[in-house]
Amino acid sequence: MYTALDVETFPIAQGVLDPKVVCCSFSDPEVVIGNTKEENLEAKLRDVIDNKYIVGHNIAFDMACIMKTYPSLTSSIFRAYEEKRVHDTFIREKLINLGTHGDLDKMGGARINYSLAGLALSRLGWDISNMKEGNVRTTYDGLDNIKASHYPLSYYNYSLQDALITHRVFRDQFNSLVSLDKEDILEVEWLHVNAAFTLYLMSVRGLKVDVRRKQEIQDEVTAELDPENLPLLYSSGIITPAHSGRPYKRNPERKTKPQPEKVNIKTHLIPHIEGVAGANGITIERTTTGRVSASSGFIAKLAPFDPVLKQYQHRASLIKLKTSYFPAMEFPFDSGFTAHVIHPRYDPVRSTGRISSRGNSKMTKRALYASVNIQQVDPRIRNCYKAREGYVYLSVDYSALELVCLANTIMRLYGHSKLRDQLNDGIDPHAYLGSKLAGIGYEEFLGWKETNVYKYDYWRTLAKPIGLGFPGGMGIDTMVTLCSNYGVEISRLEAQEFKNVWLSEYPEMNFYLEYSLDETRDYTTFLGMVRANCNYTEWCNGNALQSPGAEGMKLAMFEVTKECFTKGGVLNGCFPIAQIHDELLLEVPEDAMMSSHAGIVQRIMERCLGSVLIYMTSTALKTEAVLMRAWDKKAKPVYDSNNRLSVWEPNEEVQGVL
Repeated sequence: MYTALDVETFPIAQGVLDPKVVCCSFSDPEVVIGNTKEENLEAKLRDVIDNKYIVGHNIAFDMACIMKTYPSLTSSIFRAYEEKRVHDTFIREKLINLGTHGDLDKMGGARINYSLAGLALSRLGWDISNMKEGNVRTTYDGLDNIKASHYPLSYYNYSLQDALITHRVFRDQFNSLVSLDKEDILEVEWLHVNAAFTLYLMSVRGLKVDVRRKQEIQDEVTAELDPENLPLLYSSGIITPAHSGRPYKRNPERKTKPQPEKVNIKTHLIPHIEGVAGANGITIERTTTGRVSASSGFIAKLAPFDPVLKQYQHRASLIKLKTSYFPAMEFPFDSGFTAHVIHPRYDPVRSTGRISSRGNSKMTKRALYASVNIQQVDPRIRNCYKAREGYVYLSVDYSALELVCLANTIMRLYGHSKLRDQLNDGIDPHAYLGSKLAGIGYEEFLGWKETNVYKYDYWRTLAKPIGLGFPGGMGIDTMVTLCSNYGVEISRLEAQEFKNVWLSEYPEMNFYLEYSLDETRDYTTFLGMVRANCNYTEWCNGNALQSPGAEGMKLAMFEVTKECFTKGGVLNGCFPIAQIHDELLLEVPEDAMMSSHAGIVQRIMERCLGSVLIYMTSTALKTEAVLMRAWDKKAKPVYDSNNRLSVWEPNEEVQGVL
C-alpha cells in the first residue's frame, strides 16, 4: 500500500530548516489528519512510517520536520529508509529524465520544472497555480491550536491537494515507464532518496561561521584586488581603474562624473585573447553569435601561456569570493540572531551520480538562510568555518578515489587492469607514473622523497592530471590547462609525450579510449542508475571515474547518519554537517572518544565503498581522517603518544602518517 504524505509546518526561518509540524495530509485515506496539538497525529504517522510505502515530493523535508517534532519516530524513519519504503516524486522524475533522454535540465529545448506544480502540469495536465496564490502557505502557524476538522476550506484544500497530486504523479511516473518497458530506471531510487534525507539533515545543522576569521580573509581579498597587486591588467589597458572624477581639459575646475572600475572586453581583452591563441596555435573559441569567446573556460586554456591572462584569471577568482561567498555570510538582518550558520543546499541527483550544491549570493527575505556552493568552496573560505563550542571537525575522505574507481571500471570492462593490481598491492600510482614521466625506476623515484623532495613533488604532482585527465576524456589543450591548475606548466608537445608514456605503462587504456567520439551511448552504474545519450567525455567521467565513488559515498553517508541520530547508534552525539565530493565532514564532541569516532566513520566508509568496487581489496579502499577546530585544507592527521588521532593545530609541527 502506497501512502502519499505532505506536512504543513511553521515557516522556515533563520537557523530553522526543520520547523514544527502543524498538520499532515495523506492520500490514503484522502483526508487531512490532525495537527501537533492532537495525539492521533503522532500515532497515525507511526502507523504509516512503520507499515506503508511512503510517497512524497521532496520528502526529505517532511521527514526531517516529523523527526524534529516527534523525536520518538526517529528510529522508525531510518528503518523505513533502510527498508526502501520511501519514495520521492522529485527524485523519480530526475532519474526518469536521466535514464530516457539523458538531460536533467531541459526536454525538447524547454527547461524542466521539477516542482510539484510543474509535474502536475506536465504529467497530469493540471494547473494548480491558482491554489498556490494568496497567503495560505505562510500562515499555517496560525492554525496550530485549531483542530484540522475546523480549518477554513481554503486551508483544508491547500493541505490536502499536495498529497493527492503527489500520489497521482507517482502513479503516472511508473505507468509511463511501464509503457516504455523501462521500469528498471527506478530500481536505484532508494539510494538517492536515502542520500537526500541525510543531506537535508546536514543542511539543518549547517556550518558555523567564524565571523572574525571571515573578516580577516575578506580584508586579504580586498587588498589583493588593489591595482598595485594586478599591474599587468592595468598596464595592458584590459582594466581601467576607478576614479572619483577627472578635470575637463577646457575647464579644469570642473570634473567628470566618478566612474567605477571597468573591464575593456571588446577593445583590449578580446584582441589580447586572439593574440595569445594565435601565438600558441590554439583554436579560437567563439560564442553562439560568432564572436571571440572571453569565457572563463577559454581563458583558463590560454592562461598557462600568458601572464596577463593568468592575472586576469586570478582576479576573477577574487571577484567571485567578494561577490558570491562573502555576501552570503553577512547575515544582514539578524536582529539578535547570532548563530551565523551556513546551510548548504544539496542536489542528490546529478548526471554523474555525484552530489552538487548551490548557494545564495546573499540572504534575502525569500532566502531566509545563508547558503554557499560547498562542493566548489575556495580553500580560503573553508577557513571561515569553525566547529561549535565543545566540538571539533572530523574530516574523512577517500584516498585516490577516482583512480580506484577507474581501476575497478577497467577490470569490470576488460577483465584485467595493471592499475587495479598496483592499488591492491599498495603501490602509489601517482608516484609510479611520476617515475615513468621522469624516466627513472619506481624505487629510485621513491628515494627522491629523502634526497630531492622538490623533484619528487614536481613529478608526482604532474602525474595526477595525466593519470586522471586522459581517462576522463581530456584532449591535449585541456590537459595543458589542467596541469597549470596543479601548478605545473607544460607545452602541448610535452602533453602528447606524457600521454604516450601513460598509454605505454597502462596498455589496457588503449581499449578504453577507442570509443568513437562521434557516437552517443548509455551506461548503467553498478547499483543501477541509468544515464542515456552520453558523449565520449561524459561517458568516461561518469562511468569510470565518478559514479562508482558517488554511489559508495551515498551508501556511507546514510550509514554514518543513522549511527549519529538513532538511539544507541555508535556515533550518537556526533553530527554530519557537509559532504564534499570524496570527503565527509562531521562535528564530534571534543573528548576521549574522538579517535574512536574517526575509526568508526572510516570503517563504515571503506565497507560501503567496497560493496560497490568489488574488484578492489581493503588495501586500495583507504580513507584518511583528520581532527581540526576549523575546516582547513592544510590539516593533516596528528597522533598522540598513545597513537590516538588528536586535534591538528595550524602551527602543529609534528604530523602523523596513516
